[in-house]
Amino acid sequence: KNVRALRALSQAAQGCPKLNCKGLAMVTSAFADLAFRCEGFLESLDRRAASGCVSSCKPEHLVTLFQSLALLTTASSPSPWPAPVVLGQPHTSVGQGHVPLVMAAKLAEGLVALKKNMEPSSLHTVVLALGKLRLHEPTLLATLEQEVMADLHRLHVNSLPPILESFALCYEVQARLPDVDAFSQERQVFLAKLTGRMARELRLLRPQDATRVLQALDRLGFVDPRLLGKAADLVPEKLSGWSGKQLLALLEAYA
Repeated sequence: KNVRALRALSQAAQGCPKLNCKGLAMVTSAFADLAFRCEGFLESLDRRAASGCVSSCKPEHLVTLFQSLALLTTASSPSPWPAPVVLGQPHTSVGQGHVPLVMAAKLAEGLVALKKNMEPSSLHTVVLALGKLRLHEPTLLATLEQEVMADLHRLHVNSLPPILESFALCYEVQARLPDVDAFSQERQVFLAKLTGRMARELRLLRPQDATRVLQALDRLGFVDPRLLGKAADLVPEKLSGWSGKQLLALLEAYA
């Protein structure tokens, strides 16, 4: 019964020419929250983006739509992460675990234009969404790196492990592409500052966050001696409160 109702709402949204950016963001967000993935609706997002609807979106609508696309990519996917997608490649249809590429590209352009105007909460949301989407969008990625660097003191320490993890996923995609330096000197400086902030406040991280940090560093092949040193000093004091599963995950990541 609920699925029939959602399909009817999806069809109505697809055929509604008066649906503005705010309404589109609300509908897409609702479908994402319900993990309701409709291929026809996703294809309609591409058509709307091609017609220029994104240009009228307010910043909060851009963020909501981008986050919703990330959530919808995993709604029907057997894997927790979708397959990597490179913007600009030929695209014929929307497949399971993928995103509407036209809408994604237009949203990325809009988010780049928000440079220096994103609040920490929105910045956190966009970085995590890009990590889930694993889109190779170098301009947006560089913009997010700059924004995180500038707002590092304002971001809550518990938001940093998933941010590092999301960047690691994006860098992995870049590393697979020819003639792309995924780990430039500038990026290594960025990672050092990001992990340095976490090293100074490692005692505030939860067990799963500490594990995510070490796993992300392993994914990157990046070693921060200060972070590992702090972990060696602080983690043993907390081990008695960790579950066996948490201990194994941490041990694997630390190794």
